[in-house]
Amino acid sequence: MLVEALTRTGADVTRASMVQHLEALRDFDTGVSPSVTFGINRRVGVQGAQFAALDVATGGLVAASEWIPLTP
Repeated sequence: MLVEALTRTGADVTRASMVQHLEALRDFDTGVSPSVTFGINRRVGVQGAQFAALDVATGGLVAASEWIPLTP
């Protein structure tokens, strides 16, 4: 998500521009977790976590654990 927000922000990165582009992420596919959505009043993208590992053959991420939901 950081790379995507930086790509969208461009060369002149500021805190405000990063927040703006992160808040614009909708149903962002991370490849290893459920889709992530941020917004002005939604700063928690997902309600859980999953460990991932780098697949050296493909350079991509692969799930290294099951989805671990957060319990409030």
